[in-house]
Amino acid sequence: MINFEKIVLPIFNKRQITVSLRMYANEKHQELAKLIQSLKQMNMDYILVADKNSEQTCITAKKENIRQRYNNEAEIDKIIVVIKEIESWYLSGLIEEQAKKLDLPVLDNTENVGKRKFDEYRRHCRLPNRKDLMKEILKYFSIKTAKQRLI
Repeated sequence: MINFEKIVLPIFNKRQITVSLRMYANEKHQELAKLIQSLKQMNMDYILVADKNSEQTCITAKKENIRQRYNNEAEIDKIIVVIKEIESWYLSGLIEEQAKKLDLPVLDNTENVGKRKFDEYRRHCRLPNRKDLMKEILKYFSIKTAKQRLI
């Protein structure tokens, strides 16, 4: 959720779009289905974001699985499946100067960085605590740098 608050929310705010973030992973499926139904009745927009992680299913199957989980209330085109693992997102936006300060490698491409690789880097850096490191990275996160590394 922190990455959305620090990175995605400001993008919407610049465009004067009001956004409310909600972590739904731990919510009961029926509750989220009711929320989506209410939003639709009020003609309000929503987006569901889910990690693909290492599942063997294709994106379409993952979206359909999410849709069924929420009583078919979620519309397929409102479900965004994130292919990259979140750890690759964090490292993608880390500028060279800050990476060196944190004793993290400077990577040209973070596409193949997952949890294991991130934790390997983390164990050798200045902030070995996962949450502390992620918060520190977000302080210096550069969307421009991330776009270059994730594409």
